[in-house]
Order: sequence, then structure tokens, then C-alpha cells
Amino acid sequence: MDFSRNSFFIPEEIQKKLSQIDILLCGVGMGSVVAESLVRLGVCNLIIADGDIVELSNLNRQNFTSNDLNEQKVNSLEKRLLSINPKLKLKIVNKFLVKTDLQALISTVDFVINTIDFDQPAFLECHTLCKKYKKYELFPINLGFGGCLILNTQSSPSWDDYYKSSDHNKIKMMILNDVVINNSFSEKMLIKFNEYKTSPPEHDPQLHSASLSCSILITTTIVSILLGENIKTFPDTISFDPLSIIK
Repeated sequence: MDFSRNSFFIPEEIQKKLSQIDILLCGVGMGSVVAESLVRLGVCNLIIADGDIVELSNLNRQNFTSNDLNEQKVNSLEKRLLSINPKLKLKIVNKFLVKTDLQALISTVDFVINTIDFDQPAFLECHTLCKKYKKYELFPINLGFGGCLILNTQSSPSWDDYYKSSDHNKIKMMILNDVVINNSFSEKMLIKFNEYKTSPPEHDPQLHSASLSCSILITTTIVSILLGENIKTFPDTISFDPLSIIK
């Protein structure tokens, strides 16, 4: 690919580093949007893992089309990513990841993007193994029209230590509470969050703009890490709320 249009913002040595790092993307729901951004940014070594199929309800926010319905997500995404960069070194793992899978994969990469469903205990297992193997873990969260990113590093506290719990459901709600408390969100976002807590819908509500927002936060964070810049890490969070445009 020709990345010359990146060069004004990304120095040549960082563009080269992007082509050399290995990234594991756990989950390709929101991760399907993130994956395309990574490839267009210049990431050339990528593992995508998910056992799910494309459903009609995915099309409002994920990087699939009606032509992909009922196909395995990783297979559909593989075709899309290779059509962008045919030289991409792409490994697909067509299954829902369990602890043994995560352990084998995380130990081989530099960055892990944890987009495993918040309701699944595997999201916490992924986090624990990233800490064990001292990997950068980027954990994005859909927030209405915007998004949030938690960056976990070797020096940041683990979630189970910080929250004094190993229950993934409790940790989920404590993370969401902290995200809202520690950031300046619009009144409309706060109202929706309180609605979510008091009367949670059957399925987590998600918009495409949130997937795009999270993708922006992830790619910007990875470039900033490669540049050696000082970045917020957990328990701090990185957030973007487009509803702040409302007076």
C-alpha cells in the first residue's frame, strides 16, 4: 500500500514500526471497524478472532454488508481487509476465544485490542493474561454516539486488584460507573447512562458512530505509544462524547 498521505502526521520511522508490530484483535463486532482503520493506518501483521456469524442486527454498527449475512465474521472481514491491502499478514481464528486460546495468542503479540463482549467472562480473562504477559491492552467501550478507551499497561493496576473483585459482571458495572464519574459527559449522555443502569435493555445499545469513535481512539493511542508520548492509563480513561456539542 501507499501510505504517503499518512506522512504529514506520522513520521517515517513510526510508519515503519506500524508495519512491524503484531496486533491481536479479540472480537470482530466493533473490532471489524477497528480492523479496517488499523490496516489503512499501516498495520501489516494482524490476528482477528471471533466465532460469531454476521446477523442482520449487526449491520447498523459493524463493518459488514447484507452480502455477508450468515457468513462467519472473520471470513467476511478477511476478504474486506485483504481487498484493502493484499500484502497484509492476516491470521484468522474462527472461534470464540477461551482461556487457552487467549494465552497462546496474547503471548505472541505486542498489542491486544479487547473487544470481547462485556457480558462474557472472557473479557476479564483476556485482561488478566495481558497483565501476565506485559502486553498493551486497549479496551474500547461504546458510549452512545461516542466512545471511551481504557489503556492497560504493565504499570497500571489490574482490574481485579483495583476493584477488589473477580466477578466480570460486577467489574463491568464498576468500570462503566468510573468512566462516567471521571469524565465530563453531556447531560444527555448522563441521562441515558442512568436509564441503562435502572432499566437495562435486553441487548447493549450500540451505534456505528461509537464504533468509529473507538476506532479513532485506538489508532491514535497506538501511534502515540510508538512515538513514546505520555498517555493516560487505567484508572484514567480516554473519552469522546459528540453530544457535548449540545448547549
